[in-house]
Amino acid sequence: MNLYLVHNDPERTTLVSSNGVAQYQVRTIQKSLLSGSAVSTIIRPAPTARESIVAEIEWRAWGKRPIVRSNVFDGTAQELPVDELLFKSSSTKFSARPTERGLLFSLRDLCHNKRYFLGNDDHVYCWRVVKGIGSVLTCKKTGEEVARFTEDVVEEGFFRRQKKWFLQIQPSTLDIDMVVITFIIMEKRRRDKVTDPLAVRVLEHDEDPGEVHEYTEYEPDIPAIVVTEEVLEACDRDARRYMTREGRVYLILYYAMSGPTALHNPVVGFAAEQRETHPSPPGDLSLLSTDRFAVLEHPLFPDDHVRIKKSEFCDGTVGTYTGYIDIQARHLFFYFFESRSDPAKDDVIFWTSGGPGCSSSLSLFMELGPCRVTSPDNTTFNPHSWNEHANVFFVDQPIGVGFSYAEYGETVVRIYFYLSRPFKLSSEEASIGWSNYMSEGNGCTDWISMVPSWYDMACTPASVAPILDISSCVRMKQAVPRCKDALQKSCIDSYDSLSCGAADMFCQTELSGPLLITDYNIYDISKRCERSLALCYPITEKITSYLDRPDVREQIGVDALVSANFTLCNDDVHAAFSATQDLMFPTQHYVSALLERGVRALVYVGINDWACNWVGNERMLMDLEWTGQDAFVKTPLREWTVNGNVAGLTRRSGALTFATMYGAGHMAPYDKPAESLELTKRWLAGEEL
Repeated sequence: MNLYLVHNDPERTTLVSSNGVAQYQVRTIQKSLLSGSAVSTIIRPAPTARESIVAEIEWRAWGKRPIVRSNVFDGTAQELPVDELLFKSSSTKFSARPTERGLLFSLRDLCHNKRYFLGNDDHVYCWRVVKGIGSVLTCKKTGEEVARFTEDVVEEGFFRRQKKWFLQIQPSTLDIDMVVITFIIMEKRRRDKVTDPLAVRVLEHDEDPGEVHEYTEYEPDIPAIVVTEEVLEACDRDARRYMTREGRVYLILYYAMSGPTALHNPVVGFAAEQRETHPSPPGDLSLLSTDRFAVLEHPLFPDDHVRIKKSEFCDGTVGTYTGYIDIQARHLFFYFFESRSDPAKDDVIFWTSGGPGCSSSLSLFMELGPCRVTSPDNTTFNPHSWNEHANVFFVDQPIGVGFSYAEYGETVVRIYFYLSRPFKLSSEEASIGWSNYMSEGNGCTDWISMVPSWYDMACTPASVAPILDISSCVRMKQAVPRCKDALQKSCIDSYDSLSCGAADMFCQTELSGPLLITDYNIYDISKRCERSLALCYPITEKITSYLDRPDVREQIGVDALVSANFTLCNDDVHAAFSATQDLMFPTQHYVSALLERGVRALVYVGINDWACNWVGNERMLMDLEWTGQDAFVKTPLREWTVNGNVAGLTRRSGALTFATMYGAGHMAPYDKPAESLELTKRWLAGEEL
């Protein structure tokens, strides 16, 4: 886990995750009413709930230790820092032990035979400065590294290509809050030492040991407890549910660090990483239980697995499955629907929504899934679902979108069922991927081609009649060449984050601003938009209410750790992605690479979509560099029909197919379900549209 230091200032420290979202903040220092000393408050921001206070630190004279007020250190078992992992046991009698201070938390992972210990900083840990690395938090007894504060060039995420100071915490460190608190103390003291002329000696955490000790096991001399069925029964009557090969089970022992009973009478508690029993999966998906998850594993990936369960919702005519792709502490939620035709032989479509930051539930329940949400209490069968002729796999990505979650970080996906079937990847909007076949619906693949086309869509009859006034259109037309030139110079030819951001801001203001102040629906300019509705569509509110129902969440297996209200599109994820400026970088060369490798590609666009429109997509494809470019450019557009009616225009050459859809907007399968299904059916079969 990496936490990046945004403000290198002891009074305004912000630690953010790799996606740019603040995880910890140190509020402005205030004076204590009792002592007059400066006080810092460490908080954990919560976008959908109240902020939680992690700790208060009272800064005394430089040579004196600061006073820390936090449940992480005060040992009250009432609020342990293990958070959601802890299942409070009725036999533990937390309330009967109010006076304990400085507890040592001993967590034993019963499945992997590992033991973790969390203790008061004064007893166990210290920060040291290591030459060539930075500051390192180690176990005082063994030298085992817990965390380090170092500077390096970031390879991915929000701060990609930037040289940044960051706090790197080892995955086995369960008490992240404790590390953050001690880090804030270390940083404050280190800076005070540098700036205070009266600081004549270096404290222990600023010593230079020269080398960091290799990792060793930390096993304090405490009584051993034999884990038996009776011990687990004493923890909780349901403890046996967690004694499975696939799950992670923790036995938590609390030892008082002071008093006559210290290290002699442990208080037993119980924790589990997952709430469901995880039996080995059957050989046939249809035999899966609807009550609990099974786990798919592979010996080459011991830390990764897939939790999957059968679900009887949405489409009762086919096998329906939901679950999580788990990669250590990262969990991607998915829906999987078997084909209504021949699941064993039909292709698998992997669908991921764009945004970026929008859940695939939007596409499932609004566009191409087996059912549509007609009210918060009901769904109806969709006869035009794409699983008519294919197995369809929907995934919420990245982490933080839909029901996907993580203790930290992001993840990738792997699944083993249907491995022999051809795999088609379909994406929507700003997302891209590769497989045997690739399709993109109303996508933004090349930003420099797309942004100028906003003028064409709003001021020319490219779709509907021009919708903006003449003065606005004149200004937009004049801005087009300036926008393209600025993006090319600042974002492509010679990347500079400030200049690129300024160029994008100019383009957004001049080319999207005039339309955004109107009440037109940017996803379908033939319609008006109710700004109070998500994405301008009333159905989105019904989907959100439906997926907030406790019985629906239980039925599809949403993890209890996902407690926040459901949102179709995560604004934080979108903002973090936008801040990386990745959208400015051309990605059409990935399409070229796929075509050169024989991967068939389909780009389809609803003709009324303004945001990621057909004009920009066609320009991108006409300029696409690949061996079939000349033939594709020379191939004229022609009409394609469904049931004798013209559905749109298409151009195909070699492995590349381009198609427009009349009467459709950004959510083409929602506007034109029959035409979208027929388009998909023909393309999967390799037929001409």
